[in-house]
Amino acid sequence: MTVPRRPVLERVVATYDREERPVSPAEIAPASCDDHAALGDCLDSLADLELLEPVGQDRFRPTVTARELLALDVDGDGPVVVDPDGEC
Repeated sequence: MTVPRRPVLERVVATYDREERPVSPAEIAPASCDDHAALGDCLDSLADLELLEPVGQDRFRPTVTARELLALDVDGDGPVVVDPDGEC
């Protein structure tokens, strides 16, 4: 099972802002989620992309980059490519 990254990132940000502390996978898992390993993999993937920062064991907080990406409000489910070495 794959887990879409954007909704997971949105849930992390919303939960972090509401609770004012790093969140665990169990706190953001939708009720229909029966594959917690896939959710954990998704969170690790978001951390690898520097959109989440691991805090302690199995807890995460959103980065500024995550907030900036979500603020772009890009339509669709397609990928967003950022090329920091590209030309303007």
